[in-house]
Amino acid sequence: MRRVTFVISSRAQGTGGHMHSLRDITDALAPHLDARIICVCTTPPPALKGARVPVEVVEYRPEATPRVVAQLYRRLRAHGAEWVHAFDSLALKLALPAADALSLRVVLTLCGGPTPQRDLPAVDDVILFSQENLRGLQANPRMRGARMRLVPNRVRAVEVDAEAALARGAALRAHLNLPADALLLLRINRMSAVYAPVMHQTLALARALRERGLPVRAALVGSPNDPQIVDEVTRLAGSDDAVVTSPEFTHRAAELTPAADAVVGTGRGLMEAASAGRPLFTPIAGYALPALLDANNFEALHDTNFSPRNRLETSDAALLEAADAALRTDAARAASGAFSRHVFETRFDVRAAIAPYLEVYASAPRRRPWQAPVDVSRLALSQAVEAARVALAARSGRG
Repeated sequence: MRRVTFVISSRAQGTGGHMHSLRDITDALAPHLDARIICVCTTPPPALKGARVPVEVVEYRPEATPRVVAQLYRRLRAHGAEWVHAFDSLALKLALPAADALSLRVVLTLCGGPTPQRDLPAVDDVILFSQENLRGLQANPRMRGARMRLVPNRVRAVEVDAEAALARGAALRAHLNLPADALLLLRINRMSAVYAPVMHQTLALARALRERGLPVRAALVGSPNDPQIVDEVTRLAGSDDAVVTSPEFTHRAAELTPAADAVVGTGRGLMEAASAGRPLFTPIAGYALPALLDANNFEALHDTNFSPRNRLETSDAALLEAADAALRTDAARAASGAFSRHVFETRFDVRAAIAPYLEVYASAPRRRPWQAPVDVSRLALSQAVEAARVALAARSGRG
């Protein structure tokens, strides 16, 4: 078996989407690789708890970057790794000096988001979740020699016991005091500024549909990372919609999806929700409402990984009309949900990603002459400056 060490970083609580993506992918690859994960983070990552491959933690401290690099070197050597697979750009920068010293081959996965352009070191192989990232890196001269593969993000189906799902769904509806005929529009995300526009669109869609006579109630469920954002969306939700931050519901929140009548999703959250067979909406840049995911717009929205950067040529009136048509009747909701389940099975299921990943590791390990070696002292300085910026923003209320 190939020996592959995955390296991932987190400056927060270890709950980011790329953590969950790594967990799903390594769980699927576990029978085929001698793999392990090293997480460079401030706290043990809950998203990796129970992973099918060993997980080790290297404490992340920006001011101690050379020490972090040294620890990565020792662990990679102890593992006998043939490949280093970085799952974000900071993990790549931290692992690359150690991998270079050990003559290991390096793979980078970009898990969506804006394409990094500055200070991204050259690597042998890149796996990209979105066409947007593929185009961005193809235009980067530093990456000219890399082999690039588009392997869109894949997820596991949301697995929950039927009785447990019914109980959690009933508890959520009771918590929201929903009437029996209410249609629940669910949005799950951290309560932070980056997701504020998506929450705004979710609430706007619920209001617009109620004005058309549909009994829609929106529920925004997520950890209260930013109290200012919680206050903001709570004011917008008013008495008709709800913001839910109780750990009873935010823990394993994806399991609430079967209780929803429709879901507003982004990235892997949308993909997980697709497995439940519910009508899906995703945000559109420049509009007040999200778009219903359907056969006509799927490829365009997949291009940007179902992110807030999604773009469509449409109008809010057209978006509302499509939402109304998809949610108006039981039959319409069932048809839209069937489409969601179909795209999960054909485009999102993590089992389909096993072969492309194994193809990457099939080549014999080799050393690539790095076009731009990482300057560890410069990296340490940049990370210390970033840590100071984040701390200052948090103290001033802008974080």
